[in-house]
Formats: sequence, C-alpha cells, structure tokens
Amino acid sequence: MHEADLLAAVLARPDDDEPRLVYADWLQERDDPRGELIALQIQLTRMPAADPEARWLRAREKVLFDTHGVPWRAAFGLGADVQLAWSRGFVEKVSWVNDITAPARFVADAPELLACAPVRIVELTGPVVGMPHTFRAPFERAAAVELARSPWLLRVATLRYVAGPGAGDVAVASSEGLQHATTLIFDSCADDRFADALVQSPHVERVQSLHLPRGRLGSPAKAALTARFGERVRF
Repeated sequence: MHEADLLAAVLARPDDDEPRLVYADWLQERDDPRGELIALQIQLTRMPAADPEARWLRAREKVLFDTHGVPWRAAFGLGADVQLAWSRGFVEKVSWVNDITAPARFVADAPELLACAPVRIVELTGPVVGMPHTFRAPFERAAAVELARSPWLLRVATLRYVAGPGAGDVAVASSEGLQHATTLIFDSCADDRFADALVQSPHVERVQSLHLPRGRLGSPAKAALTARFGERVRF
C-alpha cells in the first residue's frame, strides 16, 4: 500500500484510531519517528492520566517533539506565529491568534494543511485594540465572506471565532461549511443579526454546543436562540 492511500484513510475517518495505527506500523517499518508518535499518543488517550506508564510516555513524547518537532512543523509551510497542537499522532488543532487576517490565512493555508492533517479544531482570533477599554477588532468583511465560502470549513468540527462584530460575520453564521460542526464558539461578535442568521440556518443541525460569550444580544435574540438550540446554547 502506498503512503498516500494510508493518509487518505486517516483523513476519511478522523475519529477512528484503526487507520492511524495501520499508518503508524507502515512508518515504523521504515524507521520514521512519526509512526512512534502516532502509536504513543493513541496509547496515551487509552489510559488514565494517573497511570504510571503515562508519565514515561509523556516524557518520550517530549523527546520526539524536541528532536523532530521543527521539521514536522516546517512540512506544513505555515507562519511561525501559527499555533499547532497534535493529537493521536497528527495535527488536530490550528490557531491563528491575535491576527486581523486570521480568516484569510485559514483560507490560504487550508488546502495544503488539511490535505495532510485531520484538523478538527480551528481557532481564529482577532487582535485586542483600544485603551483603556480594550475590545476585539472585527475581521474584514471580504475575509469573513471568503471563510464562509471555503469548502475546507466542512472539515472542521470545532470553530472558535473571536472578533468584534463585523459586516461579514453573518455570512459565517449561515455558512454551508458549518454542516459538520459540533462545537461553535463565537466570542464577542454575536449581535441580533448574527443570532437571526444562526436561528435561520439549516446548516447547524449537528451543533451540540453553541457558546456566544461577550455578545451584544437583546432579549428577543437570546429567546430565539434558546428556542432553536435549547440547552446547547450558552451566552
């Protein structure tokens, strides 16, 4: 079997350990340390944190990242400011933090990144501006609309979107790309128009957790959201 086929199986079944372990065996047969990382991190997910063996595994995990982390990260061609988190041997979480261009950077980076990593969690965080009363800057309308139209958003299970209310946010709230999302966190950007878009959207049926902290929502908007999402929504 070719490596591309093994990776494709991982991407097609991101919640399943089996294709990851098959890939890990193939890599270890070729003395590729990525195989050890996959097997090790999966083993960690299957044991209690207090298990004595877990301590040794975490120490070995650190050695692997200290030794190979730089080339592993470099393979994605991302900016040094992009934060990556590995889980079960692959990058699972990517964060563009304190960056007004975060949505545009996701759209630009996603084709190469998501073609080789089963990313499930994406964080897009705008910068804090204003003194002494700080607030989050809104994302530019064009970038937010481009994000909403990105087919790569369909691969995301958890989206954390942190920015002040912007003209393009409604497009994100009603995006077809949210069809497979189970957790949505829209921090600081939710206003009444945004709430209405979420309430009316047919693309958020799978959402199990909707968090809207620091929003600017009136009572009718909160009532409509609660009617749609019930206990799944928090303000």
